[in-house]
Amino acid sequence: AKEEVKESSSIGKKKKKNKSSSKSKSAPAPAPVPAPTPVAVPAETNGGSNEAPAAASTSKSKKKRNKKKKAKKQEAQQQQQEFESNKDDTATPDLVDDEDDDDEDEEDQAARLLGLQVKKPKSIASSGNNDGAGAGGESSKKKKKKKKKAAAEEMKEADNGLNGDDFAQVESRSRKTKTDAAAAAVDPTIMLSIGSDPKLIIGPGGSVIQNIENTSGSKLDILKNTPVPNQNTVRITADSEQSVAQAMEMVQAILDTEAKRKANMKTVTLTSADIKGPDGVKAIIGRGGQNIKDIQARCEGVKLDANVDQGTVIVSGPKDKVDEAITLCKNAVFGETQDTMDLKTRSAVNIVFGKDFTTIRGLQNTTGAKLDIEKGGTILQFSGKAEQVMAAKEAVKELLKQCAGVIMSLKASDIGAVYGKAGANIRRIQDRTGA
Repeated sequence: AKEEVKESSSIGKKKKKNKSSSKSKSAPAPAPVPAPTPVAVPAETNGGSNEAPAAASTSKSKKKRNKKKKAKKQEAQQQQQEFESNKDDTATPDLVDDEDDDDEDEEDQAARLLGLQVKKPKSIASSGNNDGAGAGGESSKKKKKKKKKAAAEEMKEADNGLNGDDFAQVESRSRKTKTDAAAAAVDPTIMLSIGSDPKLIIGPGGSVIQNIENTSGSKLDILKNTPVPNQNTVRITADSEQSVAQAMEMVQAILDTEAKRKANMKTVTLTSADIKGPDGVKAIIGRGGQNIKDIQARCEGVKLDANVDQGTVIVSGPKDKVDEAITLCKNAVFGETQDTMDLKTRSAVNIVFGKDFTTIRGLQNTTGAKLDIEKGGTILQFSGKAEQVMAAKEAVKELLKQCAGVIMSLKASDIGAVYGKAGANIRRIQDRTGA
């Protein structure tokens, strides 16, 4: 019996070697496990007293082995079907549990041959429900194998779907997400409304915004038409709240200064009546635009918008500077000083004009002031420097005094004779006397 046990053990070892070699190869499907070679148990020499128990034990072990063979055959067929449905999967089925079962069968057989009792595993009951408990254990193992296999297939599909570049992109996105999350946790951000003019913060050539960034160590982004059209917002970001606060303070100071400037703004329109229409506009502009440039330079912050066709000039800027610019515009048209004199009668107007306007031109040339009488009126306007206007007024008064003359009464019948035909006589007297 001992020799037969040794022979059975050597057969089991050979089966183990054959199974391990078949497992290492990538076979399309596992081969059915061969049935162990039946071993004949000889009768005992001591009178045949142990023949009946040995025969009963052998019959039970055969039944169990047949059940296990049938279950293993069904499992092998199921694995073959799964292999055919997943041809891409080259992994070999896990046969470790089957090998363990074979080892247990060989040990049980050897124990029976030696007449020993083998302790059953806890999972298998010693009652008549042994078969049912064993089937439940095998079902649980199958479920675990299926779960492991499904997880392995999913991982393999994920690995096959991503190449090296995809892994690099995934890793890069992961790093970027972590970096952005860290930055969001550390970097404070402030949004500040800056009104309708972003140039106020940008400055000439970006000088203002660059100065703010360099001084505070923050980054400023201008968001145009945000939150509504024609309104702008500046976004301030930095590594510390202190830098953001400094940048916000600098931006707010610029906005406050602009608000004060707008509160002090004034706009005045000089019409044709104020500056003598298109001619007055041309006088304000000056040759090559030099005069209007000088006015804007002298009145800082003032802007002049001249329209020759309409005969108007729009003056806008700080209140005190606008008033100064208006004076300079009128001086360009009329002179630095303006004054008027009422001549009262048409005869006085004719005296100031003189023959062919020679008298008024002489007054302008000698005094340097500008004299003008509106057509059909009696108001004489003076413009120019203060001393020029004063000299012109004195010259006109002296002229009127000299030309005051005398009043002579005539009969009504004599008026026609003095006047003459179509005024010929009176013109001849004027030419001869200058009166």
